[in-house]
Amino acid sequence: MRAYLGVGRTAVTVDARSFTAPMVNPLRFDGWKSDPRPEPLKTQIATLDFGEGRYGLYDFVDNQWWNPLLSRRVVIRGSLGEIVDDDVMRWKDSAPVPSRILYRRLGCDMNLEGNEVASASFDGDVIWRNPCPGSRLSEDDLAVADHLLAMGRYVRGEAPEIYPLADGIHDHAVALAIGESARTHADVTVADEPWME
Repeated sequence: MRAYLGVGRTAVTVDARSFTAPMVNPLRFDGWKSDPRPEPLKTQIATLDFGEGRYGLYDFVDNQWWNPLLSRRVVIRGSLGEIVDDDVMRWKDSAPVPSRILYRRLGCDMNLEGNEVASASFDGDVIWRNPCPGSRLSEDDLAVADHLLAMGRYVRGEAPEIYPLADGIHDHAVALAIGESARTHADVTVADEPWME
């Protein structure tokens, strides 16, 4: 969220709430359940106010990353348009212009090159390439591989830091603020910490 907004390690005020409701949760880290039944799952919803009109909405359900009944949703709204998942709508050349982030996936529709994501493109330009072609890694694992390769370039002095420790500390502080705000039903602000800009 901070990266999308370009806010760095600035102060943030969090207003969060938690709700529990029954939901089928058929898949976990240890595998599929044979006869899943609805169970209480917690949803946390929070607004994160970074000031100057920059804010985010956090919406997460327990086990969301494994539960196949819950889909990925990313909405990024800016002054000139928004990105919703892979669809982009923006104001350009005095008109609304729709575009889409497209993925070249191997192993589909008679493609015999393997089974993985090869690249992502936007308006005809490649904006991301698989850093480990032929590895058949999942998209999540490819994101980890991207970061590990970038970290390798950093420690060899070939590139800037990919995710400085101060960013990780700040993100964790914001996550703790979400939990505290949901627990106390009060705003929690992360500000004036030693790792912040």
